Amino acid sequence: MGSRQSSLVWDIDPFAEGSTRWAFRARVERGPHEGYPTGTELVVKVIKNDCFEDGIRLSEDDIAAQRLTLKYCEIFNKRNFSNKKVFGRTGRLVYATQNHYDGNGVRNIARGEAMLLEQYIHGTYEKFNSNTGWSNPDTVLPNFFSHWTWVESKQTHLVCDLQGHRGHPGGPKYGKYSDYYLFTDPVVMTNSPEGLRYGCSDLGMEGIMNWFERHECNELCKAFSIEDKRPDKRPKTNSLAKKPPKIARVKSIQPFTRSIEPDLKFFEEQTGRKGTQYRPRTTVWQGNQYY
Repeated sequence: MGSRQSSLVWDIDPFAEGSTRWAFRARVERGPHEGYPTGTELVVKVIKNDCFEDGIRLSEDDIAAQRLTLKYCEIFNKRNFSNKKVFGRTGRLVYATQNHYDGNGVRNIARGEAMLLEQYIHGTYEKFNSNTGWSNPDTVLPNFFSHWTWVESKQTHLVCDLQGHRGHPGGPKYGKYSDYYLFTDPVVMTNSPEGLRYGCSDLGMEGIMNWFERHECNELCKAFSIEDKRPDKRPKTNSLAKKPPKIARVKSIQPFTRSIEPDLKFFEEQTGRKGTQYRPRTTVWQGNQYY
């Protein structure tokens, strides 16, 4: 028997967006797809057009940031700082083999472009803090967690830009836990002057300094005696931060630009539809192909 082709169906319009990314809801129609079984609800994240034009790309560095966050979550939970547990998820980096267009014929995904595939988070989505120092005053534990990662890493990393779901009794469980924080798509900033070790959101030591300038230590920071453990001066870079900074380039023969102007002629030739009228409800992605 031959192998069965997998397929992913996802919405043509994003349901959420951040400063650099669009997020589209998706579902595995026929699996397994990238390891996800049939029926799994997913999120496809891509770089927004203006940021793409500026050279911003998704890369394995973004996945590395997620993996590192998972390790800090495991250590944090073992220390029993709180009755609430913290968890994270890692996504998968996948590559488009076709150009993708929105309903107006504007190319918003280029062939060869990296995209981030993550599991959809059920429950109320919240933003807990950012990579510029903003924090939600209603969330104590995430802000303590960010500060703690700086201390735990011996002034090497700061995990921030925390967002996701805050579990509560009666809400969606994460495994056996009902009282927890589930983080998705975090940022890891490093103490290197240039940053970029963990993707384009790694703002380096300048970003860390800015984050702490706006961070107000809460009761957990004080209870566990880390309120004075801040970067009062720029530390020397260590071996963990010597990797040369990079911005991932699109792995494709396509030009560096997506061309954010509508490429209606090409769009109409490929689809047989008028770009100004065509607005499909979903896109089907089969075996890494868009149809």
